[in-house]
Amino acid sequence: MVLDPGYRTELAKEFRLRRALLAARFYFEIANAEETIHDLVGVEAAGLEEALVEARSVIAEMAEEITGNGREPPWTLLVRNEDGWLVGRLPIRK
Repeated sequence: MVLDPGYRTELAKEFRLRRALLAARFYFEIANAEETIHDLVGVEAAGLEEALVEARSVIAEMAEEITGNGREPPWTLLVRNEDGWLVGRLPIRK
């Protein structure tokens, strides 16, 4: 059986397209001037916009607890993609 040389190219294109349509993993870190709390699990999202919606809901849930009395350094929620690149930064406020 002889395969058409274009077969491998088409298969590779289809694989890349399917991979692009799959969800990506994003990680949320909580940081201030003194410490960073790393997210080792992350969440799957269809893209950055969906990850930022999730990040905003995380902020809403934790803002009261983490901001405390307001005297400690301000906290920020950092969003990183699965390659570790910083793709979003959201302040955590009450």
